[in-house]
Amino acid sequence: MKKTQMTKNDAEAFYAVHKERPFYSSLVASMTSGPIVAAILEGENAVESYRKLIGATDPSKAEEGTIRKLYA
Repeated sequence: MKKTQMTKNDAEAFYAVHKERPFYSSLVASMTSGPIVAAILEGENAVESYRKLIGATDPSKAEEGTIRKLYA
């Protein structure tokens, strides 16, 4: 893991998949407003496993034991 600061160009490129969504501008602004912690995930199905640990974006729909269910 590494504490870093995203530039606007970095955030726009990273979240380009959401460019046409109404929240894109606020997402870029939020992600560039302060430091972030970046992590490199390793392992089979690493991204899928991490998403399961975090939980659904809507905390009310997140499974028990996930980060969003516990803290959001």
